[in-house]
Amino acid sequence: MAPESIRRQTWGDPHENRTNFALLLQNGSESKSVPRNRWKATEASGQKISCADGTLIVVSAKGRDYPAVSRISLNGLPPGQPVLRAALWLVDSNGTVVEKETDEQGRISLNGLPPGQPYRIRVNLSIPADEDLLLLITAENSLQLRRAKHDTAKNTIQNAR
Repeated sequence: MAPESIRRQTWGDPHENRTNFALLLQNGSESKSVPRNRWKATEASGQKISCADGTLIVVSAKGRDYPAVSRISLNGLPPGQPVLRAALWLVDSNGTVVEKETDEQGRISLNGLPPGQPYRIRVNLSIPADEDLLLLITAENSLQLRRAKHDTAKNTIQNAR
């Protein structure tokens, strides 16, 4: 599954409660609300990075800080935190949606999906402004979502030898 170019900008936040404009955060099985004056939506973009043993997509407010190619192994990425129980939607070219949810390691299995079928990946979550979302795509037929501090991830990927 090869990701498409994802330079598209994203605005606003789909978790916004339109009644009181609070931001709803999902953390495992618990939900909490952040008052309107305590959060700010920001634009984010995705950067596809071809790594030594797979593909990494970084969703960040500073996506252009990342190179398009890195010698880093996906196993050599900064540890970060797995994103637990995140909802992902895989949408094929016919509009068919396959719903998945990450496990306790931030992984979803792609087993059962037709081989060679391109999918768009949609994810609905919020992360702190100083963190980036890392989507690891490997040949093991799985995806993994991690959160990592922007500066740590950027420096690790840029300085890989």
